[in-house]
Amino acid sequence: MQHDLFPFLSSLLPALGAIQADSWAAEEDDNELTISLDMPGFEKGQIQVLRHGGKIDVTASNGKEGKGARSYAKSFVVSESLDSENADATYEKGVLEIRLKYKEEKKSRKIEIR
Repeated sequence: MQHDLFPFLSSLLPALGAIQADSWAAEEDDNELTISLDMPGFEKGQIQVLRHGGKIDVTASNGKEGKGARSYAKSFVVSESLDSENADATYEKGVLEIRLKYKEEKKSRKIEIR
């Protein structure tokens, strides 16, 4: 006998103020790392992105209490080769993007063969 409790619990998550999916992605190229987080239902002013050395903390709260309360928290440990001092973040259409450029000395460069 199989109990299908997950759909029932998933239906309760919005009522409990939780975001159902922890959806995020990271992309990198030679110049920067971009972390994208799906955070629908929050306003830009309800989101905080804090840097603590090599760690990026993302938190959000809609400021409500009880049934309508929603909150979010996610942390990322970032490489020392990233310039977290000059990170940039944007929030548009429910997606938060955090961009961290690589430090100059850590960027890959072509080595000329003589």
